[in-house]
This record gives sequence, C-alpha cells and structure tokens, in this order.
Amino acid sequence: MLEPQVPQVITLADAQVDDPRLADIRQLNHPRLRPDRQPRLELDSSGDYIPASRPSVILADGALPIARMCGTDSAVAPAAIFGRTEKLQKFATDYPEQWSRIAQLGIPVYELPAALLRDVVGFELHRGLLAVALRPDSVELGTKSAEEVLAPARTIVVLEGVGDPDNIGAIYRSAASLGADALVFGAGCGDLWDRRVIRVSMGQALRVPSMRIPGGFSNWHHGLADLRNQGFYVTALSPGAQAVQLRDALVGPSGNRREKVALLLGAEGPGLTPHAMNAADACAVIPMAAGADSLNVAVTAACCLYERWRG
Repeated sequence: MLEPQVPQVITLADAQVDDPRLADIRQLNHPRLRPDRQPRLELDSSGDYIPASRPSVILADGALPIARMCGTDSAVAPAAIFGRTEKLQKFATDYPEQWSRIAQLGIPVYELPAALLRDVVGFELHRGLLAVALRPDSVELGTKSAEEVLAPARTIVVLEGVGDPDNIGAIYRSAASLGADALVFGAGCGDLWDRRVIRVSMGQALRVPSMRIPGGFSNWHHGLADLRNQGFYVTALSPGAQAVQLRDALVGPSGNRREKVALLLGAEGPGLTPHAMNAADACAVIPMAAGADSLNVAVTAACCLYERWRG
C-alpha cells in the first residue's frame, strides 16, 4: 500500500505584507481591491482604479470549504493554500485524503504567522485557513456545458434579483442537502463566487453546478422557455389570485410527482418581476400561519426543496 503523499509547506515567517506570493489574499475587506472581486481592480500610479493585471480568484476560508474545494467533484482546484501552523496541522489530521491530494496536485501550501495573516487579509481571520483558486468561466444557458447538466437534472432552482451573498450561500447549502441538481441565475443576481457565498454554503457552491441566463430584468425570462423545452415545469414562488399550494404544483394532473421541476424564486421585497411570473407554468405559495406574509428567500428555497425531495 502506498504511503499518502505530504505537501511541501513553505514557511513565510519573515515575509512582508507586499510579498507577491500573498497578492491573492491581500485586502479581503476592501470593497474595490479585494482579489475575488469581478472584475478585479488595482490602483495605477495616479490613484485611479483600473482593471487588474492579475485575474480574479475564488477564495475559500475554513477547513470544510477548503476540503470541498480539494474534492474531485469541485468546480475548481486550489492554486495555493495559506494558513497558520496549528490550522494547517489540524487540516492535515482531519482531512488526510484531501491533504494527500494537495501534494499530488503540487499545490503550494504557505505557513504564515497569525500577525502576518491578519495584516495581509486586513482583519483577524479566525478560521486561520485560506485557499485560492482561479475563477472559472461562467456557464450560460444554451451552451453544451449547460445542456450536459440539465439533461439528467430533475430539480433545479432559478433565481432572479437575489444579490445577497449570505442568501445565495444558504441556497447552495440547501440545494446540496436536499437534492437540487443545479442553480440557475437570472437577472440581478449577485456573484456566485463571492467569498461569503463559499463560506456560508460551507463549500457546497463549489459542488452544485450553476449557470447564468444572460439578459436584464426585461428579457432574461426568455431563457425560461429553454428550460420548459428541456422538460422542466417552471414553478414561480409568488402569492397571487392564481397561485396554488406548493405541494399541488409539484404533482401533475394524474397526481404523480412531476419528473422535472424548476423552482423560480425572486428577491426579498420586490419579489419576482411580472415578466418572470408570466413566463412560469404556475405560481405557488407555501402555507404559513396567520399573521405571516413572507419568508426569507433562502428559507423559501429550503422549504420548496424539502417538499420536492420528500416527494
């Protein structure tokens, strides 16, 4: 039996904040210069923001999200890993398979003192571990890559106007736990590779396939016709006179479970646009107690997916 491989850990005890090896984890709390911003920006000699020479990255912080980034089913593999000594040692103990894969892939692992890590990222990183990956190209509906995901899919979540990364991350986590096959992002949605999305999803955003429907609020809904052509029954979660109970929307006229369902959810507050609702096959509501009128979009997604999952 082969012994598991061990990565070479590079110690940066004497490194400075401007060390080029730390460029992709620098200023994570800066609204415009953080390295995972898309498009990535930098300052020129006159202090103006210009497109950066380095590509935008994906950041995973914490042991479990990094372990999932190292998995064979992740959308990306780490390009580098950074951490405090004790956090790297614990990761190696808790995730020996992933630690060995890091070595197999030749991923550099950098060991940093806590003070240097804090100064580089711009705040106290309590999890003490960061992984960096190159940002992949977005998959768009209608491409071969999208078709390969949607052909075998039975349950997908489609979002419109959902911009909050905490909500997106929570929806990814529910999708992974309750059997959704993909997330589809329509107009007005936030960055699906935001660091907070990765963190809140516990790394599941790296495992659940995702794609975008191009267009703005006035025309993105035309992509819903493509989903229907692929057999999906598009169910919009929105109250209204024509809305039916969610459990009824998920079964066909014969009373059998619908084979392919797309659950369409909008942002809290404005909800779905009329364009999106009109493009759906049906509108559905989740029954609630008297005096309640709405749920957080991430909670709504979880309720819908559970109802679909329990079948």
